[in-house]
Amino acid sequence: MYREHWPLVCGYLLRRTRDPHLAEDLAQETFVKATRAFLGHRGGSPAAWLLAIARNVLIDHVRRRRTELPLPDPDELGVPPMDMAGLDVRDALARLLPQHRELLTLVYFEGFSLMEVAAMTGPLALLRQDRRLAGPQGLRRDVREHHLIPEFDPKRTRRAVRLGILRTAAVVLAVLLVVSLAAVFGSRLIQERGDRERRMVDVLGTALQLANPGYVIQERECCDISLTGMSFTVDVRPERAMGGFFAGADAQALRVEQDFFGRVQAPPLGHATETSLTYGLYNVGTGNQPKEDMRKVITRLPEGLTALAVVEPARPLNAKDLAAFLTRTGLNAERIVYENRPRSTPITWSMYQLGEGPGEEDDLAGFRRWVGSLRDHDEHNLRQFGLDLPRLRKSAADGLAYAFVTNATVGGLRKIIDDPEVRTVRVADVTYDLQRP
Repeated sequence: MYREHWPLVCGYLLRRTRDPHLAEDLAQETFVKATRAFLGHRGGSPAAWLLAIARNVLIDHVRRRRTELPLPDPDELGVPPMDMAGLDVRDALARLLPQHRELLTLVYFEGFSLMEVAAMTGPLALLRQDRRLAGPQGLRRDVREHHLIPEFDPKRTRRAVRLGILRTAAVVLAVLLVVSLAAVFGSRLIQERGDRERRMVDVLGTALQLANPGYVIQERECCDISLTGMSFTVDVRPERAMGGFFAGADAQALRVEQDFFGRVQAPPLGHATETSLTYGLYNVGTGNQPKEDMRKVITRLPEGLTALAVVEPARPLNAKDLAAFLTRTGLNAERIVYENRPRSTPITWSMYQLGEGPGEEDDLAGFRRWVGSLRDHDEHNLRQFGLDLPRLRKSAADGLAYAFVTNATVGGLRKIIDDPEVRTVRVADVTYDLQRP
């Protein structure tokens, strides 16, 4: 009996005392008393008999250690007032059947495990109880019958859950709406500060034109603002000789975009897009299409045609000399080449650049004013268009015209190409002037 039931008895005492040494001492005392009282054992479960003795031994031990001390005032101890729910539970226990009350008391108040209760009352005792009344369910039902807790209402619970979900969804949607509105209006206020819209067109639109001198680029619409950036729309068509008929399909609408931080990632048309005029500008300073060859080309053309041509003077001209040359020849410089960059797209300028308008200042003054408005942080965007600040600033500072683009009749070009101050004339396009009688 000792070897078989020692773990059960010692485990019970250890859970109650929380002291291994004390539990072993009390277990020893339990078996001593059991040995003395063995003759009085009436049969039944030895485990239940031993646990009953162990319980009495534990009670005797607690009584021996108990000392009489005066109790302090409950207010000084911070003792909370007696919980009325605890009294209700005890009243409910008192109304249970004795066998039910004994089982609940042993498990929930005395701290015995189910195995120990089974050993004390017999393993069949628990099974013989009516499951409808046994255990906590019987206690809960008895408590409900006396209106100690409210009945569970599934409909009310589902309604409360649905209401909670709706309230949470409404709060989330309201927060998302507020955040979205704040983001939209905040982004717009930030991006519209100062003259940022107009400057975007001046810088990016002009850079697009400089990068693609073979095209006519005109502003269509400005400006679209979104959470992620700003944009404007331009109409683009190849530069052609004046006076011909241009179908509307020749022009296409393109969007120039910058992100929230003012940076361009992929400009429309890229840069150095090739047209017949672009090829003529590539050859400035190369010696290609010399005067003798171009004289033969111009001689073959009917005299009444209007031609788009690149005129390259024998030497670079400053602003004063260029003005004198244009006055003497009667030509109009629609675009001036301010950079000597053979076999590449040179820097060109016109007073009709995108964002510009005809005014009192000449081409060079407008070019210098635009370059002077550029800032170091524009370098990234300029490089996206194949430009950079050092090149632009040097060309503006030098102010030398290496060539210019003009519209003239073929008859006028025959005179210009024989001028000793002209190196060559490269014809890019010709057409009949439908407006001239």
